[in-house]
Amino acid sequence: MNLPSLLRVLIFTFILCVSGFVNSAPIHFIIDSESFKTFFEKDSKPVNMHEATYQLIFNQIKMIPKISIIPDLRMKYFLDSEQPTCTFYRLQTPERTNRYIFSTPTDIFLGVKLYQHKSSKPIDERFLDKVGRLTSISNFFNDETNAANLLLMSGKSYGFELDQQIEEINPISKIMISGESPNKAFLGMFLKKRVDYIIYYPTVFLHFPEEAKTLRSYPIKGSPPYMFGRIMCNNTTASQAFVTQVNQALKKLYVTDEFLNAILDFTPEDEHGHIKHIIQTKFIPEALQQG
Repeated sequence: MNLPSLLRVLIFTFILCVSGFVNSAPIHFIIDSESFKTFFEKDSKPVNMHEATYQLIFNQIKMIPKISIIPDLRMKYFLDSEQPTCTFYRLQTPERTNRYIFSTPTDIFLGVKLYQHKSSKPIDERFLDKVGRLTSISNFFNDETNAANLLLMSGKSYGFELDQQIEEINPISKIMISGESPNKAFLGMFLKKRVDYIIYYPTVFLHFPEEAKTLRSYPIKGSPPYMFGRIMCNNTTASQAFVTQVNQALKKLYVTDEFLNAILDFTPEDEHGHIKHIIQTKFIPEALQQG
């Protein structure tokens, strides 16, 4: 960390302590992304939507999060402990809702697509509907005529319906990846053509414009056009208080240009009108409902 950044962190921390904003019961923040952790440590400029929106959130609640890197497969251990623990930009699935508590939305995932390299043979039309969507992930990969593999991140959720389809895929066709920084390894394996297919978010390829030109994608029937990322915490008194604090901050942020731009800056331009509509019709009403 350079001297100016270090001074900013020290001064901000001093102000927080004097102002009484430091929690008496600190939250254990965990994530599997080294880059997300480094972003907050170095006070950097955001390079993706997660960093941009969470920077606004933590600035609003006047907190500098201390984040631990935990492999995704070990997160459940910490989230099921009695220590107040939270992680970031998670989808709220029925299974998770039964175990954990969630903030209102922090960011937007445009619906995932199935990606392949253009050098591969296009998917046969019998697996597609009239608008070019893959009708069933499981039917495609379980078909005996396809000798293809699908790379997946262990513990990753793509929403309830798509998770169910993935569960039905023959294990021989699935390659699972885990580790401390699975996102980087995940994309790297695919771009180096070590696997045939991945399921990923279109916004990611904004950072790889040249590589994106070499790829072919298919929307997936049953996968929603967008999903919301949220802060997910175990259900303790301290984490409940933290989520309430975050929700109050988000309620204020949703109506600001800063929050809107934090999302638009990392979204394809042809989706901007859609994003504005989502914030007006989904984010704001949910925030008002939370009170």
